[in-house]
This record gives sequence, structure tokens and C-alpha cells, in this order.
Amino acid sequence: MKGSKLVRLLNTLDKLEKIKFKKWLRSPLATNHTDLRHLMDYLMSRRVFTDRNLHKEKVFIAVYGAQKYEDAKLRHLMSLGVSLLEEFVRNFLINNRPNYTEINQANWYKERQLPKLAQQQLRRTTASLAASSTRDEQYFYESMMLEEAKFSLQGRNERLGGNNLEAIHQYRTLFFVIATLKYACIGASHQNLKQTDYSVPMLNNILAQVEEGQYAEQVGVQLYYNAYKMLKSVEEA
Repeated sequence: MKGSKLVRLLNTLDKLEKIKFKKWLRSPLATNHTDLRHLMDYLMSRRVFTDRNLHKEKVFIAVYGAQKYEDAKLRHLMSLGVSLLEEFVRNFLINNRPNYTEINQANWYKERQLPKLAQQQLRRTTASLAASSTRDEQYFYESMMLEEAKFSLQGRNERLGGNNLEAIHQYRTLFFVIATLKYACIGASHQNLKQTDYSVPMLNNILAQVEEGQYAEQVGVQLYYNAYKMLKSVEEA
């Protein structure tokens, strides 16, 4: 059982994730399966997983008491545990990216013909992104999605009078530039370690643009550009 998918997944949770998972487990939205809760409570109460505390018959007794041991029954319960934990991870990731979730909610309002609610949602997301102190890859990706949602929400007459296409292109470009430089850094690092050559499309064009000063005010671009140049200098030394 120590090598099971369920135990391996539980082992990956950090302290905060364990606390949130325990709270989430108590919610009826998570599960009303009493045996499943008993199984997860038992596993989460172990400070360290060992062959002894993960012996299948010991775990079965912790869940089912004096019932006769049934391996298939325990394996089925463990499979439900994996599904439960994966659902928690999905919810945890969504809650860690509120802007992304709010943009999708605005798109949902639009599809349901509720434009005013969609506009309210997008105004909240606009304010949230404006208050952000970071200008990293995720910021520009979410800003791009926000502008695309705004464009989609505009009516034909509004688009003829003026639109936000320029903002969409700007955020899309900055996201692409930062992401390209980021993975160019990863590729250069691997290349230094494994002597493997990586080809990064458009990288030379981006490097030239940075050197011409096109992104002088973009901290994220400058950070990855300088990191890449440093890694390449180590490779050439």
C-alpha cells in the first residue's frame, strides 16, 4: 500500500495543503461517504507512512472495525480516495488563481445572456490585476484573457466605435516574450548540464528587440534576458 497512487499523492501535499484538505474533507460538498472519510482521516493522522501503519489489514480495521478483511473492498475505497484527492487539487489550484476563475465566470455569464453581470465580473478582475505588484508571465496571460473577454463582450456597434485589440496584442506579445525567455533559460541550463542543443523559435528576434530597448521598462523581460545571457556566457566559457 505504501507504493499506491493514493499514498504517493498524499506524500506530495505540503503543510498548508494538508490543513486545507482536512477542512475540505469535512464538507458535504467533498463527500458523504463515511468509510472514505474514515480512510482519509486514518491516513492523514499518520505523521510518517511506514510499512507497519500502511499494512492493508491494519488500515482495513481502522476503517471497517471487526469486519472480515476484503482486499477488493479496500482497493475500491482507495480508488475513491484518489478521485477525492484529485478533485481537491483541482479546487485548490482554481482558488490559487482567482483572476483566471473570475474571467471564466464572466465568460459563463456572457454565454447565459447576462452581460451586466459579466461586465461587473470583469471590472472586479480589472481592479484586481491593476492592484497586482507583479508583472510576470501569469500576470500578462491573465491580462490577455481579460482583454479577450472584454472584446468578446462588446457588441458590433461598440467594436466599430473603438475596441481593445491593441491591448490584446500588447499583453499577448509580453506573455509570449517572457514565456520564450523563461524556457530559453531552462533550455540553456539543461544544455550546460547535458550538452544538449535546443532550438527556440523567435528567440533571436526577441533578444534583438530587448537589446534595442523595446522592453526596457518590463522587469520580467529584463530578468529572464539577463539570466539567459549569463547562462550562455557560462556555456561559452
